[in-house]
Amino acid sequence: MSDVNEYGQAIQAGLAAIMLLLTIKFILGPALVELYRQRVFELRRAMFVDYVDGQINTEHAYRFMASTMNGLIRYADHVTFGRAIIGMAVLRRSPDDMSITFEDADETTRRLLNTYRKKLYYETSRHMLLTSPLMWTVLLATLPLVLLTIAIMSLLRMVHVMRAFVARIVSAFGRAASVDRIVSETHELLPEEWRDSQPGVA
Repeated sequence: MSDVNEYGQAIQAGLAAIMLLLTIKFILGPALVELYRQRVFELRRAMFVDYVDGQINTEHAYRFMASTMNGLIRYADHVTFGRAIIGMAVLRRSPDDMSITFEDADETTRRLLNTYRKKLYYETSRHMLLTSPLMWTVLLATLPLVLLTIAIMSLLRMVHVMRAFVARIVSAFGRAASVDRIVSETHELLPEEWRDSQPGVA
């Protein structure tokens, strides 16, 4: 009977994992792709504004960067770690080759284009990480441990707060007892006729 229950629990866990992966693939995945497209589009728009304002004065380098961004926006749903590695291996081209395109640009233009290039690399790397099945597998595997760690830390924090609260109460009672003892001892030092004239002091 226990074996049947274990098998049932294993099947339920497997079905839950499959449902979660399907949710990530068909709901969260497209949302992450659209978010990546929007971020790259914002980078392209900011670069276009700099180009119109004359801060980027090299048309060839600007068109190269804009073409790269347009390709990433169009094929955002195909941007993955695997395809990136295969593409680099097939084309035998490093991303740093963009620096060759910037050689005819002045210092301001080169600085701006390098800034946009770094931002584009960051957004692309983050997108590939967030849409990586390996990342989600590791996350799902470590999620119980993370939740357990958070629960333990919250419990320890609560215990610390309670200990501090109890220490304050004990300290307050201790001070009150010290004051009463001092008053009592002082009252004992007074002459008897003075003590009799202070009915409120025991």
